[in-house]
Amino acid sequence: MKKYNTVSMQYIPGEYYITQGHKGHERNHYNKSGRYVNQRGFGWASEYKSSELILYLERDGKSLAVRIDPYFKENVGRMTQKRIDKIIAAMPDEVHVEKHTSDYGNSYFAVSENDLNEWRKASGLKKKK
Repeated sequence: MKKYNTVSMQYIPGEYYITQGHKGHERNHYNKSGRYVNQRGFGWASEYKSSELILYLERDGKSLAVRIDPYFKENVGRMTQKRIDKIIAAMPDEVHVEKHTSDYGNSYFAVSENDLNEWRKASGLKKKK
């Protein structure tokens, strides 16, 4: 577990579209732009991409981008504009980062659970029931 300095945050809003021109044999899938395509029938499909909250970190001249939205979506709820503003306003100066390995063998970085819990409390957001 290493300590990183926080630089900034970025919120990328989600997308939702209803599109036409899909074939009957298509299955639900991710398209080239990263949106999930869910068949509705008769040539129509719903395409959506979830929102992201990215934390930019720096240590010894090296930068790192870590997604933190899964923690807040799971523990607080939807990413409304008021919640996003509170999270950004309460951004800590330093966080601990852990390296994890996924089931497929890919490596990724995540902010420690303890730091995220403290961050949520500092922002004044309550844990959902």
